[in-house]
Amino acid sequence: MGPVEPEVVADIEAHGLDDLWPDHGNRPWIRQERAANLSGYFLQKVNGHCVFLREDKSCAVHAVLGGHRKPAFCREYPFTLVQEPRGIVLTVREGCGGYFESAVDGTPLEDHAATVIDLPRAYPVQTFGKHPVALIPGLGVSPDDWLHLEERICADIVATDAQPDEHIASIRATMLQAVRRDPPEPDPLTAMKAMGAMLQVYRMVLDQAVRDASADAAEVSFAKQLRSVVIRAMSALPAGLPQLDRAARDYVSLMLRSQLLGKRFLPHGSVAVGLANFLHNVRTAMLAAERTADGVVTVHALAAVLTDHVRLTHNRSIREIQKKARPALVDLFMSV
Repeated sequence: MGPVEPEVVADIEAHGLDDLWPDHGNRPWIRQERAANLSGYFLQKVNGHCVFLREDKSCAVHAVLGGHRKPAFCREYPFTLVQEPRGIVLTVREGCGGYFESAVDGTPLEDHAATVIDLPRAYPVQTFGKHPVALIPGLGVSPDDWLHLEERICADIVATDAQPDEHIASIRATMLQAVRRDPPEPDPLTAMKAMGAMLQVYRMVLDQAVRDASADAAEVSFAKQLRSVVIRAMSALPAGLPQLDRAARDYVSLMLRSQLLGKRFLPHGSVAVGLANFLHNVRTAMLAAERTADGVVTVHALAAVLTDHVRLTHNRSIREIQKKARPALVDLFMSV
């Protein structure tokens, strides 16, 4: 999590950790990374989140020292900005623990926009509009054509109350029809195989993390928790996906629009792979979440699993796996 500016590091060190991370036990709160494309100070994690995250989901640095003394990237979190031809798009990261509650009764994003845009930042704002957009690997459209498609797709999502698979199938049909390609018929068996392959690889990575003798005990505990989620999902997969209640469907719909508007598919190389990765996360949480007596997954049950699983997918090892697993993700996108 970073980079953290040297002056922020010095400020926190000068204050001391006892107020900010009372149970630190002399463990380091930052580490230095030096690599070809990554250098500087980075925050450590405990149970998959920042060491300064309190039990009430607030930031200790913000509470004790003030928001202006947090690292620049923390001051922007959980928002993301994209500069595109129509202006600046502001969205919220789906790893935010209060995502759904804030969406229901929080402050409108418009009220945050000016403050977030004016924040100092370690990285420039992401730009969109200079390169073609790959819908699926090998098939793309111009940025302007994508923006028209995006508007149409987001309007369809808002207008349609549907389960996640149904939304993805509709998006696939809209994209392929725009380039005069016939959308394929759903193939549940291929979708199940793609899900199973991804879950198996995730489990292998988490098995290694659990066995890492040099790892922090809290991180090993978190890896065990995440592995149990993956194992539950693998066990439930053959029986098929449960249904989401209306609030959970609204939650997924909102996150799906954020994926599109925030252009979070770009690092994945195509819209298909980016949305398939999103769908894989949602499906994993659906399979692993607790269900009501009627076999339905509520929004609170889904969010409790999904938030931590999304944080897992931000791990660099998992991101490398996602790059190598693009064929499986394309299969998932094309078959639901």
